[in-house]
Amino acid sequence: MLEEDGHLVLEADGGEDAIAVSDAFFGAVDLLLTDVRMPGLGGFELAARLRARRPGLRVLYVSGYAGGSPAARSEGALLLAKPFRARELAETVRHALAEPRAA
Repeated sequence: MLEEDGHLVLEADGGEDAIAVSDAFFGAVDLLLTDVRMPGLGGFELAARLRARRPGLRVLYVSGYAGGSPAARSEGALLLAKPFRARELAETVRHALAEPRAA
């Protein structure tokens, strides 16, 4: 865990680890930031599993693939294309956190 600008940031090494970290954390989680493609458990499956445990979880996907991900676009999800600058990431995270929680 890190503290970043007064916010707690939970870190994980991949999808399965993210589930374990989330399960071990009893506080509120406001946003999942995940890559679309990861070895093992990918970002979409990770988001689905975490949303089952944490209804209303906001999700921000990142992708290095040209045009992003059709699945992310069809889901209406926020998607940040790589490469991105720290400022772009911060702005997109602020935007994601301003969105209403998913149903």
